[in-house]
Amino acid sequence: VSYISDRAFLGCNNLTSITLPDELNSIGNAVFAYCSNLQTISFPDSLTSIGDDIFIGTSITSIDISTNVTYIGYNSFVDEFTINYAGTQTQWDENELETNISGNFIVIVL
Repeated sequence: VSYISDRAFLGCNNLTSITLPDELNSIGNAVFAYCSNLQTISFPDSLTSIGDDIFIGTSITSIDISTNVTYIGYNSFVDEFTINYAGTQTQWDENELETNISGNFIVIVL
């Protein structure tokens, strides 16, 4: 699986934790939106793109992303959360990853 389609798991309240496959490159829009019990997700290093509205209405408060992520969609995160970024501040700034993010967020450069 290299791509997860838009709204694939929309509203799946039974999901609490997800580990995505190593070969995943892109996640579509609103894939996990309104999965109210989703608390943790593990992204593979191969991931490059996170779609719009992906985590609206979830219980996720923290994510870890690699330097391969070059796009984070609009309103992907709208509540308070922490992004643990595996790159440098320069890499974060060059990719302009915070451009589309709403809400209160903290970026921790690892």
